[in-house]
Amino acid sequence: MNRRIILLASLCSVLSLTACGGEPSDTDIVTALQADAAKSNDAAQAMLGKRPDENMQTKILGAKKVACAEDKPGWKCTVNMSVQVPLFGKQDTTASLHFVKGDKGWVVTQ
Repeated sequence: MNRRIILLASLCSVLSLTACGGEPSDTDIVTALQADAAKSNDAAQAMLGKRPDENMQTKILGAKKVACAEDKPGWKCTVNMSVQVPLFGKQDTTASLHFVKGDKGWVVTQ
């Protein structure tokens, strides 16, 4: 009986770890892109000495993953996204971005 419990617990652990690995979801990608945009807006604030007006901030309006391929240490993903860019307005674009899962979730890396 104890062996079954240990085996079942081990199997559950392996399955939960497997579920954690893998490419980022659409939600993960949007969250990572929003965090990256926030860093850009913070950098603009540091340069200007004040927070840029709402219409002068970069905003991620949406993103959808087209495809991802493993690219250690992370994933290279093609992403369709809609971005509000200062001076240029709303831009719809497709980009190839690299994502790595960190302690606090997915991040966009260069």
